[in-house]
Amino acid sequence: MANIQERISKLLDNPTLPTSTQYFLESLRNYHGAKGCLTEAQANAFASIEKNNRPEELEKKKKWAAQYDDEKRNIARICAQYYAPGAYFTDLARRILSNPEFVPTEKQYNAMCCNKYAKKVIENTFSEPKYAVGTFVALRASSRGNWDLKQFCKGKPLMVIDNDCGPIISAAKGAKRYRILPIGSSQHFDVEERDLKLCKKLK
Repeated sequence: MANIQERISKLLDNPTLPTSTQYFLESLRNYHGAKGCLTEAQANAFASIEKNNRPEELEKKKKWAAQYDDEKRNIARICAQYYAPGAYFTDLARRILSNPEFVPTEKQYNAMCCNKYAKKVIENTFSEPKYAVGTFVALRASSRGNWDLKQFCKGKPLMVIDNDCGPIISAAKGAKRYRILPIGSSQHFDVEERDLKLCKKLK
């Protein structure tokens, strides 16, 4: 790679370069100074950093940062809450949740927030609740959830005390989170909308 030392120094002149990238480039410069070359992996990593810091790429990042408004930030957080406990987009999701100022790249945002599962999660989040607070409902026979919940609530009228009580954790239809209170009990439970039906008769 021709003029590697000069090219590294040119990149390091960029004051907006992330600290981690600066450290990595410094290590490349030191390694190249000692060995006179870079390993294949180092050369590929350097080429990627150099490509991402071309003037046209920096301009794209600048425009994206300006477009990353409160609406996109909120959508990113909704999707991050869905993905953080799982196996996909975990690191990105945790960065979004832990740092309100973090701006994902446009590619990262589109990958995490515009796939078919994320769209369902967003739809569930913003959909109107089927059952209003104060409505009497019952668990469906097909409801999921733990055995204790089913046994405790089986055949009992349940009152909806919250119809938007937490982040969506499923991409299935009807996954909006509800908090229900069995009549005559002080213990509430969190379930999904698809697990509920109207309670037609109060016993």
